[in-house]
Amino acid sequence: MKTITIRVEDDIFNKIEEHRGLKSKSEFYRKLIEDYLNKPEDNPNKIEDGLNKREDSLNMHEDGLNKSEYVQNILKENESMKAELAHKQELLKMANDWINDMRNQVGFLQFEYQKISGRLALPDAKKWWEFWKK
Repeated sequence: MKTITIRVEDDIFNKIEEHRGLKSKSEFYRKLIEDYLNKPEDNPNKIEDGLNKREDSLNMHEDGLNKSEYVQNILKENESMKAELAHKQELLKMANDWINDMRNQVGFLQFEYQKISGRLALPDAKKWWEFWKK
């Protein structure tokens, strides 16, 4: 096989890339050139039919879905993912609230423990008259 190198304007290149989709560049360009060279030159109606078929084939996705159906499926999937994200964010908020509540309870319990252990460590208090009894 031989190699061909060409220069094209940026806008034409962008249009080609849009139509190329997920196909490799070499495969897409090879098919484009072969289709052009194999088109019948005697009947202009056949050329238009070939162009229409090419456009129809470009409008098909790899899964065999029409582009509009493919876009609709992507939009539905996007909506479901947004709903799932909102649900997960709500669960995360609830978990954070629960964690903060637990931290507050632990802080309260630690403070109460310190108060109780501090009282237990003090010696028994003497009555005021026992100071003179020695």
